[in-house]
Amino acid sequence: MKTRIYTSFEETIEDFPDGASLMVFCWGVSGTPQNLLHALKQKAVKDLTLITHNVVPASVGKSVLWDVVTPFMLADQVKKLVTAWPGMSYLGMESPMERRIREGKTELELVSHGILVERIRAGGAGIGGFYSPAGIGTVVERGKEKRVLDDGREYLLEKPLTADFGFIRAHRADKLGNLVYRGGGRGCNPVMATACRTVIAEVDEIVEVGELDAETIITPGIYVNRLVQVPERGLGSARHRRELLSRFPTQGQKS
Repeated sequence: MKTRIYTSFEETIEDFPDGASLMVFCWGVSGTPQNLLHALKQKAVKDLTLITHNVVPASVGKSVLWDVVTPFMLADQVKKLVTAWPGMSYLGMESPMERRIREGKTELELVSHGILVERIRAGGAGIGGFYSPAGIGTVVERGKEKRVLDDGREYLLEKPLTADFGFIRAHRADKLGNLVYRGGGRGCNPVMATACRTVIAEVDEIVEVGELDAETIITPGIYVNRLVQVPERGLGSARHRRELLSRFPTQGQKS
């Protein structure tokens, strides 16, 4: 499989249809593929199945960073949501996604962070499912097979997760699509890259083959279908991050 390099985020997702499923990591400014999410918002794709860790806006303390794009911005486009954190009640308000869930416009599948990651890993590895004790005796067990295993404990059958598209945020890539991550971006971007049929990575820099230290490559290019480079003033760029940190000097000094 050859990785194709694009120059436009809009062109990169041109074939993204209504009703498709999307897997995207969201945990901090540098690890979220903001430009791809922004392009998808502008494309106004509807009836999405969204698989992500959280659907809350980026924030520092109680200050919401509205110029940081997260899956929160896609709320009105989502038909089904698989997540560990669907709302933002800690900010003292009901989010658009919470409202859609309450009104029955978006179906919610609530899952813990750890089980979410393991289901994605299972999807990427071709594993048919696994048993976990997490969620026994809670609403999480509804609709799931429950079984008592040899140790006498109850377990729930958790099924693998895959998606039509995966939006990945990496630091550097070579022209074969091999990816290097930085900081929090390494959290779950790598495992998501294994579980999606079409993987699109936005990166800070694209270099020639051989320029990356092989010991730092986390996602092999065989998993990556498309690459697009974040422009100097793009969302999540070094310049963008510096501008954000300049608003909160105390937090910036601690990071």
